[in-house]
Amino acid sequence: MKTTITAVLLGFGMGCLSACAGSVTYPPPGGSTELGEAARKPVPTLMTKAIRFAHDRYGDDDAFAINLPPGTPAAVYDEVIARLGAGRPMLEAGERAYHVTKVTLRWSDAKVDLVYPRADGYYEFITVSFQRDLVRGYEFAGTRLWRTGNRPPPPHYAPQPVAAQAPPEEASQPQAASADDIEK
Repeated sequence: MKTTITAVLLGFGMGCLSACAGSVTYPPPGGSTELGEAARKPVPTLMTKAIRFAHDRYGDDDAFAINLPPGTPAAVYDEVIARLGAGRPMLEAGERAYHVTKVTLRWSDAKVDLVYPRADGYYEFITVSFQRDLVRGYEFAGTRLWRTGNRPPPPHYAPQPVAAQAPPEEASQPQAASADDIEK
């Protein structure tokens, strides 16, 4: 009886702890491209780990570019690049880059969909899976390589510089017209 109660309490406690991880898909379905504050912490870490895995396994040099999903703030690019210790944002369409297309968190499981450049110039699509450990965070759990032939890379997305991003209240206020605007 004592063992059963302990098992039930332990199961309940683990369920409560795993519920804290929540469920997040970025970019969210429905067309929104905002990276919410709730997803901010694990998403850049997962993006970094997936890019590092693909570059270590399939990359051909140390210089590389990254392209994160549309709407990703410049601060997230900065964080991912700092964690990687290499790389830069993709600057021009058609440039060889690692493209993160989606990050999905479901309780203690996480998946990052990534399109990466192969050494022969073609692109491949891979899903990198992670399992959340309460002590170490998200650890590599496996991959799935999708045999799609030469998958075209996603559209190029260039984030606004951090200084150009205004808080929502400032961005929504009307701008005063200058004398040059009135004359036109």
